[in-house]
Parts: sequence; C-alpha cells; structure tokens
Amino acid sequence: MYDIYIDRYLLPLSPRQIQISSKNMNETVKLINDAEVNILKKEGLKEITFEFILPAYKYPFTNFRYGYESPQHFLSKIERLKREQRPFQFIIVRQYPTGKNYFNTNIKVSLEDYDVSDDTDEFMDIKVSVKLKEYKNPRSTTLELLEDKLGAYITMPRGITKIIDRVYTTKAGEVLWQICREQTGGLERLGEIMNENGLNSLNQYLPGVLRIGNK
Repeated sequence: MYDIYIDRYLLPLSPRQIQISSKNMNETVKLINDAEVNILKKEGLKEITFEFILPAYKYPFTNFRYGYESPQHFLSKIERLKREQRPFQFIIVRQYPTGKNYFNTNIKVSLEDYDVSDDTDEFMDIKVSVKLKEYKNPRSTTLELLEDKLGAYITMPRGITKIIDRVYTTKAGEVLWQICREQTGGLERLGEIMNENGLNSLNQYLPGVLRIGNK
C-alpha cells in the first residue's frame, strides 16, 4: 500500500510506477596518450518521474481523506506549485497490507515539468505526468578550503572549483633560494617569486608570507 503526497496533497490514486534516478557527476577525461580516466565526483540531484490519475468520480478504490475533490482542484494546486517556483516535499509512505510501516521517502523537490492528457478510455479521468527534481538550498553549502602541492583550492557550490594563489609562511633563518627549491622543486621560478613579492635581492629580509603562485 502506498500513499503519495505532493506538497501535503495526498494523491487520490497512487501511481503504478515511480522512477527515482540518482547519478553521480563523474567526469571522463582523455589523456595525451588517448587513454581515458574517470574523475569521481559527488552525487547529483535526484530526478523523479511518474504518472498518476485524477479520477472524475469517487470510486471505491480512491483515497480521499476529506471527501471527493475534482481533477480541477488538484490541477490548480499543481499549477500553483509551478507558478510560485518554490520547493516542496515529495513523500512516499509505504505500508504492508497489515498496516505496518515499511519505509518512507521524503525529499524536498521542485516541479520541473508536467503534462495533462485526456484519454477516452479513462472515462473522463485525467492523466498527469510529472517530473520532479531534488532541491538543495545553496545557502546551506559550505566552502571547503583544500591545499596540496599545486596550490590552494576552494570548492564552490555545485562542484565549481577555483584555483587561488598559494602562499608560504616563512620561518626564522630561511633564505629565499632554499624556500624556492623546496616549494617548487627547483630554482627555475626564483626570479618570478622575487618579482611577485617585490624582492630585489636574495639577501633581502623576507616578509612573513611569500606568494608562491599556483604553477
């Protein structure tokens, strides 16, 4: 037994099938030697598609909690969700025939698309197809600061990555050429680092923080 809720509205007839798709945002990259590698990324937003019937009559098998409501009543609610452009809860309540709960699905979603069709074989009942998409509040996404040998990275919402300049905190007794060799693997970028930090001499007093760059 299933009870399906769209923004607190109980569907009078449960859909025969509900498809919930969940895909990762993995990226395939082609290397110089034509080999391919798969870069694993986080799970993408779930997509939910299904069809349901809005009955023209109160059949014995329909589920109206507060008395019969016409198809127009439900269609107006769906249209309002689309027009208001706001997220809402999509809930599936699953129960055994004994009435004991099996497990539930409760996802905040947005209404992406819906189609309404009249079928003469349905005796004036209305068929509705909907596509929902999981909604996540962008304000709840936190920025994660990561750092490795190539530089500092900020992971932005929706997986966007921005590279920022790498910096190094100097210690007492350190000299510039030694820092350059340890941080970049050689002295090729010594002049670039000096220019980046406004240094004119290798013997010049080092600032507390050196900009190393992201190369």
